[in-house]
Amino acid sequence: ERYWKGVISYSRQERHGVGASLNAGFRAAYEASPLVFYGVDDWRLDEPFDLTPWAHLLLTKENAGLVRFGPPHPYLRGTIMPYTELWQGWALILERYGLTVGHRPELFHKRFTDYYGMWDENTNAQECERLASVRYADMPNGPEILYALPHPWFHFHLDVLPSTSHIDPRD
Repeated sequence: ERYWKGVISYSRQERHGVGASLNAGFRAAYEASPLVFYGVDDWRLDEPFDLTPWAHLLLTKENAGLVRFGPPHPYLRGTIMPYTELWQGWALILERYGLTVGHRPELFHKRFTDYYGMWDENTNAQECERLASVRYADMPNGPEILYALPHPWFHFHLDVLPSTSHIDPRD
């Protein structure tokens, strides 16, 4: 079920997890653009941030599939290099190890989800990001994930907004 009013959409996923909600949103967004920004509801942006160079990068570099903006998960590693043509940012090209795909602010190109698949449904948020990261690690010839450096994203403190990522959506 989906309702449109301009660029706003609504869908109800009947408690099939964050993956089902993301999949519905991504499918709707891909009808209008090959790019989807996943802003995540428990992160805040504390200063202006221009997505234009990163969108341009995804639209022009066939080997790039996803740009991450939020703070990294622990133990990520890769190669740092200037990656945007406008020199507004550097990127860490992530090795295929650890939680490379996550519930952080990210800009996706459709080629990423076409290659690796959409989000897993009927599971909790932690398992959803783990399974996406496993697919990225196990499929080495697909589009790369770039981690944008530096970033102006900060996570809400847990004493203000408790995490719900461990909750099974079917409970």
